[in-house]
Amino acid sequence: MKKATPAHLHSIGPLFRLVGMLCGVCFIVGIPVAMAVTTVWYAEKIVPGVRLAQYPVGGKSKEYSEDLLREYSDRLQSDGALFRYDKKVVPLYPQSIPFGSDSPVNTQAPLFGLDNEKTLLSLFSVGRDGSIIQQQRDRLTAVLFSKKLDPALTLDSDRLIASLKKEFSFFHSPAHNADFAFDTQGALTIKPESSGIEFDYGRALQDLTSAMSALTAPNITLVQKIARPEITQSDLEDTRRQAEQILARAPLTVTRDESNQNSQKGEWRIPREEIITWFLPARSSMGAVLLSLDSEKIHTYLAAHIAPDVFVPVHRPRFEMNNGKVVAFELAKNGQSLDSEKTAQSIIVSLLAATPLPVSVTIKEEKSSPVDAPETNFAITDLLTANETSFAGSPPNRRKNIARGAELINGLLVAPKEEFSLVKALGSIDKQNGFLPELVIKGNETKPEFGGGLCQVSTTLFRAVSYAGLSVLERRNHSYRVSYYEPPVGFDATIYDPAPDFRLKNDTPNYLLIQSSVKGSSIRIELWGTNDGRRVEIDKPTVYNIKKAGETKIIETPDLPPGEKKCTERAHNGADAFFERRIFYTDGTIKKETYKSHYIVWPAVCLVGQALDAVPEQQPVVPITSEPVPTITPQENAPPPDTLNGSAP
Repeated sequence: MKKATPAHLHSIGPLFRLVGMLCGVCFIVGIPVAMAVTTVWYAEKIVPGVRLAQYPVGGKSKEYSEDLLREYSDRLQSDGALFRYDKKVVPLYPQSIPFGSDSPVNTQAPLFGLDNEKTLLSLFSVGRDGSIIQQQRDRLTAVLFSKKLDPALTLDSDRLIASLKKEFSFFHSPAHNADFAFDTQGALTIKPESSGIEFDYGRALQDLTSAMSALTAPNITLVQKIARPEITQSDLEDTRRQAEQILARAPLTVTRDESNQNSQKGEWRIPREEIITWFLPARSSMGAVLLSLDSEKIHTYLAAHIAPDVFVPVHRPRFEMNNGKVVAFELAKNGQSLDSEKTAQSIIVSLLAATPLPVSVTIKEEKSSPVDAPETNFAITDLLTANETSFAGSPPNRRKNIARGAELINGLLVAPKEEFSLVKALGSIDKQNGFLPELVIKGNETKPEFGGGLCQVSTTLFRAVSYAGLSVLERRNHSYRVSYYEPPVGFDATIYDPAPDFRLKNDTPNYLLIQSSVKGSSIRIELWGTNDGRRVEIDKPTVYNIKKAGETKIIETPDLPPGEKKCTERAHNGADAFFERRIFYTDGTIKKETYKSHYIVWPAVCLVGQALDAVPEQQPVVPITSEPVPTITPQENAPPPDTLNGSAP
């Protein structure tokens, strides 16, 4: 017998069902609404819960994370990564520190650092990749459990290890592979291998990577280890016959191609004493040792002994105008250079072949843009713009380099639609081309590098091109603010051979003529062509994020007498700057461009001669393994390295 249901429950049942339906509707509708609101709210922000190393960046803009990364990169460039062993501490920097803010600095890829662009892309992609469901799942996971990302890094392992080996050479004696040599009678012999002591560079790179991934200051203690040779005397015995066959072909004769009559010499002879240095024994994947030739050493030899004999420089077309008339003219001439890659390959094939093969140099033609006679179709009638900058107070070498740079580009023609490279127009930045050296600090040494001051030429040209409304293809600001170019801030362009370059494109319908001259302490660049009616507006640069320079950076160097001090110019603040350029064309179109510049803090840098008692002393032997410590021939006038454990002072 069924129990009767109370009457009041009959009336509540429909209410429960109604509430349930409403909750279901809210759930079904609410989730998409919440998703839509979240998507809109965080459209320009990193999703909540995301961390960059130890820093929470969820809910922040890209600009916030970009500033965070830039701040760390600037600090890394300013303070460097510290590597230490015993009492010696060496700072290494992502890029060389200039002795002066406008000194030439090689801007090749940094030794180490952050890849800011790749890091920002990773941060912003969280919760935005994949399907809608996957995106929401990733966002929910980040909120509930946090999502930690490490910054993307750049690391040039080979260059960094080479720098460490140079700085800490006193403390290690590398292992030496067995090698071929000539005895006193000129016969082929084999020098035996030897073990050594070196630093664990792989561990040092891991420590550096860990510090940068955590966005902390790298402070790394080097640790020594026993170094074992890879190639032994018995290994080379198996390749002795091949080595003798190669040397039997010496001296190797390299001839000029008969079709090429521009070379100063017809043939070159490479002696056996040189060829033996090219031997490169290496162990194959199967364990056998094979004898090959070192292409890098061959390239070095070709650059020193053959390339100068076949080189013919390119002559760009140039002429000068005075009062609307051509007063000087020079046609374009093609040049030539050695194809080092193909010539080296030809040498290798000949030496390793079963029978000798003839070797001839391979020449590359370097083309210049052809130009007709000056009275035909240049149509150069108008001064498009002129710009002048001052280099008052510059040292003598800088002044001479500026004058030489102005001379080299004076009178150059740029054809319609042609791209112009300032680095190529200047040619080789060396003594032979008329340039003088200035000092650059690299590690704890000062090195003379040629071309200091050429950025005065590139900056002046950049400003002239900007006001003429011409197309700028490549421009890079200096790493540091340079007093010669201010005011305005952020209107400079740095160059270095081979990069960065300053490049422009002649997007006018007629030829462009560059006129450059130096008078007193000023350089003036004029751009002549045909006025096509374009008009240019350039805003005054906006300067922000100004950061004060820190204390003077003191770098000890063996290049100065002990205690002697040599300082750079005054320190410069860091800053960011930007300006907008607008070009108004006659067809009504308007082209807007924003030029941004970021300058890191540049403290004054002083070199101080290293004291005689600064040479580090070594400690008693503390082996790191149970293996016997190898016997090492000590360096001249130096105690043998016998410490195997690195420790912080």
